[in-house]
Amino acid sequence: MKYILLIIAPFLCYSQTVWTGPLMTFTKQNYDSPSSENSQDRITDLVWLTRGNRNVLYNAKTESSASAYSSPADTEWAEGNTNNLTGLVFSNFKSAAPQNIGSANILGMVGKNYVLHLITEDI
Repeated sequence: MKYILLIIAPFLCYSQTVWTGPLMTFTKQNYDSPSSENSQDRITDLVWLTRGNRNVLYNAKTESSASAYSSPADTEWAEGNTNNLTGLVFSNFKSAAPQNIGSANILGMVGKNYVLHLITEDI
């Protein structure tokens, strides 16, 4: 009797989803409650971007406020656009911001294009 062992490796069937829709701009009015759904940009079921009053984004789905360098959780960022996706270097939000004397200049991101990678969902 012969046996055939078939191993299905899902990681070999890897496929990344790339957003092909219009550019999105995320906004929240100053001092609006970041816990309010109206103040969150709910991109997917796992990523709800918002910011506190210190301009740092965080993922309201899994975080109650922004942490030093890991927020927004489950995301990574690169300045640029998806036309040059293979040439982009992704990092956490603060590291992707322009640097000003060794500190992240979050306000320096305003008006620039960034590509957001949703890590768990690989979008």
